[in-house]
Amino acid sequence: MNKNYLFAKTFCNKKIQLGAFHTHNDQYLRGRKMSPYIILFVTILSYLLNRLASLYLIRVTKTSRESRFSGDEIALRVLGVNCINNVKVKKMDRTGEDLYNPILKVIQLGPDVYGCKTIYSIAAGSHEACHAVDFQYLRFLYIPLYMFTKFVFLPLFLVSFFIHSVILHFIVLIFYLGIFVFKFIVEVLDEVHINRLALKTLKQYQLVDSGELTETKRVFRSFNLTYLTSLPLKIFLYN
Repeated sequence: MNKNYLFAKTFCNKKIQLGAFHTHNDQYLRGRKMSPYIILFVTILSYLLNRLASLYLIRVTKTSRESRFSGDEIALRVLGVNCINNVKVKKMDRTGEDLYNPILKVIQLGPDVYGCKTIYSIAAGSHEACHAVDFQYLRFLYIPLYMFTKFVFLPLFLVSFFIHSVILHFIVLIFYLGIFVFKFIVEVLDEVHINRLALKTLKQYQLVDSGELTETKRVFRSFNLTYLTSLPLKIFLYN
């Protein structure tokens, strides 16, 4: 009688454990199948947060005072104190297209930076000049990353909404995390580093006065917020 009782009790315990295992496994699989929706939610949240960060940047720049130097002038001064003479500064027609081209050795500044004597232009001009001082050459990997994102990740991501395969969703999640980590290290951390380098250069060589430096710090903090909040969104914009 006792043996039968123990056998029945052991059997019931095993059945309960097996049922708990299946329940846990089902929950795990459902979590995997939610990956495209989670990615979509993070992207939408990134868009909303980036809008707020952009509005904050606009407010900071509008409340800033005028500066003694324009963006192109401060860029040339930053290049000069770093003994860089082979980089040119040119004006672009489009606003928000400030960048450093390491192949052509050209700093391109928009009309809101080139020739404009504002705190924003100081921040943007010194930032792009510091890219010329310490360029992150891993950015050249953006070309294959762009191709991979456009022709591999994005199609798989769209298909994952219609094919509920655990393996497919897992692959999409791994690809997304890989792209996210790469862009965070190569882009976001590098942009933050460049802002710090620009502030250090402006302060060390006294290229701006104390008031301009304080307000430039505020602009750089706003830049950092836009970098962080835009990262998930930029994965889908190939930017």
